[in-house]
Amino acid sequence: TPESSQEEEYVFFQERYRDAERSRKIPFPHALPYPKKPVYHMDMSAPSDEEIYEYIKSRRNKSAPGPDGIQFIIFKKCPDIRKVLGVVVRRIFSENRIPSADRTAVKILSHKSGSRKLENFRDITLFNTTLKTAMGI
Repeated sequence: TPESSQEEEYVFFQERYRDAERSRKIPFPHALPYPKKPVYHMDMSAPSDEEIYEYIKSRRNKSAPGPDGIQFIIFKKCPDIRKVLGVVVRRIFSENRIPSADRTAVKILSHKSGSRKLENFRDITLFNTTLKTAMGI
């Protein structure tokens, strides 16, 4: 835990994540050249069970879970549950939409090193394993 009061923490994060120009309208950059056509075609088709499993195998067993509390090891060890994950991931691809359950995340503070001052903490955002898988493939 940081060596600071709740008020100091509030002020620290309010200043750190404040965007004074958030409401400022940004004009369209007409001077930018139009991007060239892609050289390589990007495969946007839904991943196969094998592609999903290969991705899951590459993840750490005890990676920090998101709000759902599910770690990758569950999907590595339980093929039937992995099939459900496959259905959800393919649905994300086919509907081109992220389910509402996966639109939330948890933000935690992690101590880097040195003293316990707020400056030595960094924030980490944890997403559900479903979303990590869909975005990682």
